[in-house]
Amino acid sequence: MDGDGLTVWATTQHPFPVRRELADVFDLPLAAVQVVVPLIGGAFGGKCYTKTEPLAAALAARVRRPVRLALSMEENARTITRHAVSVVIKTAVTRDGTLLARECDVVLDTGAYADIGPRVATKAGYRAPGPYRIPTLRIDAKCVYTNNVPAGAYRGYGVPQVTWAGESQMDVIAERLGLDPLALRLKNLLKRGEEYVAGDTPIDGDLAEGWSRRRAPSAGRRRSRGAAAAGSPAR
Repeated sequence: MDGDGLTVWATTQHPFPVRRELADVFDLPLAAVQVVVPLIGGAFGGKCYTKTEPLAAALAARVRRPVRLALSMEENARTITRHAVSVVIKTAVTRDGTLLARECDVVLDTGAYADIGPRVATKAGYRAPGPYRIPTLRIDAKCVYTNNVPAGAYRGYGVPQVTWAGESQMDVIAERLGLDPLALRLKNLLKRGEEYVAGDTPIDGDLAEGWSRRRAPSAGRRRSRGAAAAGSPAR
């Protein structure tokens, strides 16, 4: 705190929202608050929006001296976490494995504060269909407040949760229809330029080719892996 102004150094990805919230918390004009961002480093959701910056600022205001606040790994784990989630999926499919429709309800535990939860819910809903051609979709995704640690943009942004649920169901479908799990996926994969959801064509690669290569690595790759295992330790 310098006179009536506040300067905060923080490894935040969102300096402008942090600046605005600090001004609100300490009843300062926006022009009196400065947020300086040095090197950010790894984030894992812990550097989105406002986290511990108001605590350091409050201490500095109290003692009228610069204050440095650094979290241990344990403390950082209590600051942010990945969204716990409930995913309920119903998928209509023909006997030959053609996907017809999907209904998906996603509820994310965003913890005590919204943080970036609404945007994570949006992304989870967007990715709930998976990379598949499904003519009819109904998706409802929302985040809810709970008395848990706040959840944020933690490595994947809502995608791992819905992907795990959707791909697990694809395995169940393949088993019940007596189909090969990979063949079921290849049958329904979107092609390059094909519409994903209304008005959106994000697929710019050949997904089927990539999956086929992953399932059947070349003999040369198998030999090189064997040589590496028999020789010096892998780096």
